[in-house]
Amino acid sequence: MPVIVKNRFLLLYGSQTGQAKAIAEEIADRCVEQGLHADVICLSQTEKKFNIERESSAVFILSTTGEGDPPDTAAKFVRRLKKKTLPDGYLSQLNFTILGLGDTNYTNFCNCPKGLNQRLLELGAHHFYPPGWADDAVGLEVVVEPWIDNLWEPLKKHQMNGFGGETTVTIDKTNISESIMDSGSDTSVIKPVELNTNMNSNGNVIVEIDNSDIGVNQTVTVASLTESIPPLSTIGLNLPTLPPPYIHLQYNTDNILFPSAASEIKSVPITSATVLTSPDAVKKTLKLSIGIQDSKITYEPGDSISVICPNSTEEVDSILKRLDISDEADCEVNLSIIPETTKRKPTIPLYIPESCTLRYIFTTCIDIREPPKKALLRAFVEYTDNPTEKRRLQELCSKQGASDYAQFIREKNLSILDILTAFQSCHPAVSSLIEHTSRLKPRPYSACSAPCINKNSLSFVFNVIEIPEGEGRCCGRQGVCTGWLDKLTESIQRSYNKQSLETELESLSLSSSIQIPIYCRNNQHFRPPTDLSRRVVFIGPGTGVAPFIGFLAHRQHQRQLVDKDTTYGDTWLFYGCRHPNKDFLFEEELERYKETGVLTKLCVSVSRDPDVLDKPKYVQDYILQEINSIYDILIDDTSLIYVCGDAKNMAKNVNEVFMKILKIKKGMTDDEAKAFIMTMRLHKRYFEDVWT
Repeated sequence: MPVIVKNRFLLLYGSQTGQAKAIAEEIADRCVEQGLHADVICLSQTEKKFNIERESSAVFILSTTGEGDPPDTAAKFVRRLKKKTLPDGYLSQLNFTILGLGDTNYTNFCNCPKGLNQRLLELGAHHFYPPGWADDAVGLEVVVEPWIDNLWEPLKKHQMNGFGGETTVTIDKTNISESIMDSGSDTSVIKPVELNTNMNSNGNVIVEIDNSDIGVNQTVTVASLTESIPPLSTIGLNLPTLPPPYIHLQYNTDNILFPSAASEIKSVPITSATVLTSPDAVKKTLKLSIGIQDSKITYEPGDSISVICPNSTEEVDSILKRLDISDEADCEVNLSIIPETTKRKPTIPLYIPESCTLRYIFTTCIDIREPPKKALLRAFVEYTDNPTEKRRLQELCSKQGASDYAQFIREKNLSILDILTAFQSCHPAVSSLIEHTSRLKPRPYSACSAPCINKNSLSFVFNVIEIPEGEGRCCGRQGVCTGWLDKLTESIQRSYNKQSLETELESLSLSSSIQIPIYCRNNQHFRPPTDLSRRVVFIGPGTGVAPFIGFLAHRQHQRQLVDKDTTYGDTWLFYGCRHPNKDFLFEEELERYKETGVLTKLCVSVSRDPDVLDKPKYVQDYILQEINSIYDILIDDTSLIYVCGDAKNMAKNVNEVFMKILKIKKGMTDDEAKAFIMTMRLHKRYFEDVWT
């Protein structure tokens, strides 16, 4: 019996990596069972598919990028609302809520969604439900899941009060019922366990389970990935609704394709590969140079490139084998939408070609390394035969198992292969993996060169990430991109300044056949100053020094173009390494810049050299040691500070040591010091290019 749904609201998202879009789509899917209808629209479609000033109900899902900036898809919408010419009460008819996505490892946590929230209120809009600010540092799901669960009651109350718009959508009630029933656990699959399922008001499945036949290991006292302990192992669980399948996968066994035949990506040659660290260093660091003369790529110091990398061949082979599809891996497959799916507005991901192979999909399209989302674990439940394993997967995707999911999957960075290795009775459909995995994203690397020196070449530097076996990881592995680049350039790698000219020329000739796909990423917020008279402090331990090598080359070039009498501001660099003889990156270049006066002071911290006890161990320690000079720089309105590197620890520690200096030298309170640093950021005197 069809049912007509008239309660309509606008569900707007702004997404940089797809996370906000995925959450918006999840909310839209759950609207059906709540008797609501959401028009899901990207914020980039403002004035095309919606006009916010004409809307009465809206839910915003918005991420943050860069220095608290809006994602590219939301930039136009945010700019439009910032116009000072908009009248008071411009959005007085709008009732809204907003879910912001951010990361507290970065200074401006949820800056964009918080700013939008404030601006909407200034323009007269009203909250019908409190905003939520989700933190990726602890797991977005910690805030996202309860925020969505508690959204429905105020949203329906708001709609019932006559604020909702009307649209006519025909919903097949039978399909809804079937979808709800399917989202529970299938007792025929996990016999002899008795399961009773029902739904609460939030649309979540409640699973009550009789554990008497599961064979729970009573000797387990510590929870792990595959085993739980009371109370979690003995209580009823709130499971998320099973997402309806929507992709049909068809093999065309008569047509075999080369895995790489489905893309036309412009590539650039690697012209050199240099190992910057000694063989006994804790981490291997590589500097790659690429030829960009034929690519029409232009860049400035501070910019980065994004490398479009594949998944590991070994990892892809392992997951294809685990899924028992190795024989079909190189057959052409076609993906289509299941006609009878109950998923709202299903689409095949645009990043998967219409005609390709499974090997191509798993190698270049989907991210098989990222920790599986709860929606995928929920799908895995339906494909798991062993009752104990089935129960544990239910726990890991349930509301009650949120801490176990965070501890054993997200924090350990487990992959899909790790989960499938741990739960051997799980045999999922390939289509379910494609439905619930994200796009394999390019990896960004800061340029460590300057185009004023050589516009036809760009260099970047990175550590080859090594991830050991254990803690749920079924095998050791390298970083997806860094491991690939390391293997790709193995034949042309040379040691830093320890190679004959003949060998170097031979490497250069070999390198021309090695190509990588890239694109340039402009960073307008991280540029060297054009005014040479301004004092500058660079802070970049480890590979964080990379952009400053380009900055210093740029400043050296600037000095050569001006009069000798031109004032040149002091230029400091705080750099850190573990051992000066093992991983001091760009040592010769930095010493040369110091000798020529381009670099006024080079401050090197050493953290793991037992023979060096009198030097500061970390950059923040060295900054504090130079307290008087650094204080003078902080209070000089013309000076600039640049920080590059790890956001989780280093950038926070540097921020805190600056606050400490202000409190010691100027007698500021903690709040006053924090406000002083924030003012420096607002006045474009404090810049960060950091990552987690």
